[in-house]
Amino acid sequence: MKTVDGLDMATGGAIPQLGLKLLAKYGCATEATCPNNTLLPVLQYRDPSCLTTAAYSEAAQYKIPGYVKIPTDSQSLRNAIYFFGLVSTLRSVGDEWYTPSWLAKDIDPLRTPNPITSGHQTTDFGWNGTLNKLRNSWSKDWDINGNGDYDVNAWQPFIREAWAIAEIPVDTLDFLKNLPSPANFHYQWNTDMTQGTGPTDDIKFAQVALMILGYLIPPPQDQLGFYGVKTAAAILAYQLANNVPGAAALGGSICGSHTRQALNLRFAL
Repeated sequence: MKTVDGLDMATGGAIPQLGLKLLAKYGCATEATCPNNTLLPVLQYRDPSCLTTAAYSEAAQYKIPGYVKIPTDSQSLRNAIYFFGLVSTLRSVGDEWYTPSWLAKDIDPLRTPNPITSGHQTTDFGWNGTLNKLRNSWSKDWDINGNGDYDVNAWQPFIREAWAIAEIPVDTLDFLKNLPSPANFHYQWNTDMTQGTGPTDDIKFAQVALMILGYLIPPPQDQLGFYGVKTAAAILAYQLANNVPGAAALGGSICGSHTRQALNLRFAL
């Protein structure tokens, strides 16, 4: 991220959407192939030449399917935590996060910044009353084993962005009632899809895209990911609306390269 986001290499921050895009494109390597030596000088630590073929190969096993932007109000954050399990938030922070110490008795619940000194990305994973629970990346010595609590209402003005990995949650019906907007859903389709196949993630997220765009009524939960008659009809309607060559003759039975190109352009990572 630090080498491609255009920010200052030595001191610049990171762009959350770029991190998600790289996770979708490359995945994530563990320390087994990419040792995390934080004692290195900053520019050496961020030198991409240290990434080996083995690291890229391992990372590919942990690609994400896509990502969704989440509104930053408290109810939307909690809905997203419920739906997706984890929500990554970029927020403004101040020295209150580590003064007078890292101990929970000194910093928890986390105070809002006064003044703002930097930005920081954390992961919300739950809540209790007015307090949301987040995971910090600094150390297990920070706060309570690396986790902290914050007042979600007090912090709302300081949360800049929120994102979730695009996974279809267990409670599919509720998810389908609260689909993201077209601008906030991102996915990459890399393989052709044909009627009568499934279940696959590509078909599942093609159905989500078609629902978002209004071409498909939410199917029963047990049909999600299967390329059936209703999905074929929605694909055909989408193809005709986007002037996909040869669409009428195929009747929506194939979601091929031209259709994938249109979808990938519309929901670009």
